[in-house]
Amino acid sequence: MPAAQEERINLLAPSEFEMSFWGKFLRWAVTTGRYVIIVTELIVIVAFLSRFKLDTQVAGLKDDIQGKKNVLDAQATVETQFVQVQKKLAAAGTLLNSTLNAGDEIAAVDRTVPPGLRFTDFSISKDRDTIGADVVDSGSLGLMLGQMSRSGRWKTVEVTGLAADAIKGITLSLTLTR
Repeated sequence: MPAAQEERINLLAPSEFEMSFWGKFLRWAVTTGRYVIIVTELIVIVAFLSRFKLDTQVAGLKDDIQGKKNVLDAQATVETQFVQVQKKLAAAGTLLNSTLNAGDEIAAVDRTVPPGLRFTDFSISKDRDTIGADVVDSGSLGLMLGQMSRSGRWKTVEVTGLAADAIKGITLSLTLTR
C-alpha cells in the first residue's frame, strides 16, 4: 500500500510580509524563479560552448576557400592558354572550311581541255577562275568552250582575251565564274 502523504500543518499565522507583494515575489523567486534562472544559465552555457564549434567550422571553411582560391589562381594561366588555343582552333577550322578546293577546280577544267591546249596561266579565287592558254586550232577551242558552258559547274564562261599568233596558235584568256 502506498504510504500516506504527509500533510504539513503550519500553526504559525502568516506574517504580514508573507502576504505582501515582496513576500509573494520572494517565495516565487525561491521556488519557481530558481528553475527559470537555471534553465537560462543552461541556455547561455550551450550557446557559449557552441560558439567554439562554430568558430572552428568558420576557420575550416575559410581555409578551404583559400585553398580552392589558390588552386583557381594557379590554373588561371592554363585556362587562359586553353581559351586561346580554342580560339585558334576555331579560326583554323573556319579557314579550312572556307578554303578553295583547287584540286576540284583543276580537275573540272582538265575534263574539258582538248588535246593541243597548253596552259600559260591558271588562277583560282573564291568565286572565279582565270585561265590563260594557247590552243593550236579553233575547233578545239570551240569544243572546250562548249563543254565548259554545258558542264553546269560555272555560271558564266567568258572569253576575256583572244589573239592569233603564227607561232603559238590562238592565245586566249578565259574567266569562269562560279
